Amino acid sequence: MSHQELSRRTINYVKNRFKYYYMKTKLPSPPNLQMREIALQPFDQNTYIRHLAFNDIDELTKYIVSRVPRNLFYSSAIYEYPSAKSMDEKVWLGADIVFDIDSDHIRGCIVKEVWICEKLHYGEGDPGSTCPYCGSNIIVKTDLISRECLNLALDHVIKLCDILMEDFGISKNRIHVYFSGNRGFHIHVHTTSKEMRMSSDVRREIVDYIKGIGLDINTILLNVYMDKRRRKRIEILLPSTNDYGWRRRIAKSLQRLSMKRDIISIINSCITESIVEIDEKVTIDTRRLVRFPYSLHGKTGLMVTPIKLDEEFDIYKAIPSMFLKERIRIVPLINIDKLDILNIRLKMTTRKRISVDEYIGLYMALKGLAYIIR
Repeated sequence: MSHQELSRRTINYVKNRFKYYYMKTKLPSPPNLQMREIALQPFDQNTYIRHLAFNDIDELTKYIVSRVPRNLFYSSAIYEYPSAKSMDEKVWLGADIVFDIDSDHIRGCIVKEVWICEKLHYGEGDPGSTCPYCGSNIIVKTDLISRECLNLALDHVIKLCDILMEDFGISKNRIHVYFSGNRGFHIHVHTTSKEMRMSSDVRREIVDYIKGIGLDINTILLNVYMDKRRRKRIEILLPSTNDYGWRRRIAKSLQRLSMKRDIISIINSCITESIVEIDEKVTIDTRRLVRFPYSLHGKTGLMVTPIKLDEEFDIYKAIPSMFLKERIRIVPLINIDKLDILNIRLKMTTRKRISVDEYIGLYMALKGLAYIIR
């Protein structure tokens, strides 16, 4: 059987399982659903179907069961006319505050990049557009994220939430954190009407503050004053956890770092350690499309899942229960002995049939690393 036929059968299987999931799953409705643009990516195309609007979640569910999205989104913005075909015609009324933290952007995360060519040779890294072994076209380029990378991203999520609560005064119950289903986490702030109307420029200032862009260490540490003889004096004021803003962030970092170096070196290390690696484009964009909670990620088959920061992150909560009950047969296209993101050890040999739990087969198939032959 040809690669094209095996790929077609694989996608049909995955699409049917996604359809079954949406038939059985009650998606939560974001606030003001009827005022938000809905968008989806079908299985058979790379572009999105956009400018959709629905009165309620039941109407949306009927639509997605009929179209079966590979990925499902809603707008962070609310509009007067969300189904209008141009952005100007929609009439923007405001937007949520949204943050995106991807593990592959975090210092210390090593991403495993895998490719496969038309002749089913494979390797790691970036081969360009053609196979270094046979010269055929590359048909799959994907990445495999490890649990360690997700944990690094989660550290930044925790730091971000601390900043939102302590520095911006946002209550904990307004902050909602989601595992994206693939590489990282999304943080949604349920906003007041005034916050929703913040411009991109104001949101840029929030990003700059969180990432420490333009931060001047002198304004944080140095106190300049005139003594009794009217001579200019400068003293270093060590930050305290009772301070506010960046001084508080640095003080918290000081508690975690060694005190063996000189003070300026230590403070610079604290600043670096306190920076949160958010994707600034997501936060600044007042018309951003964000993933629907509990929708399935089209590259993994995992759910966009809410998480609680006071509980240990458990990625298995992102696996739909219906995908845990079945086993399927797949043909791996690479040799693999571990799926790092799921922390599963298993022996897969290229082109040798193997029976696996369905969620593993879906993950491999959506990454382009296996055919499903059930």
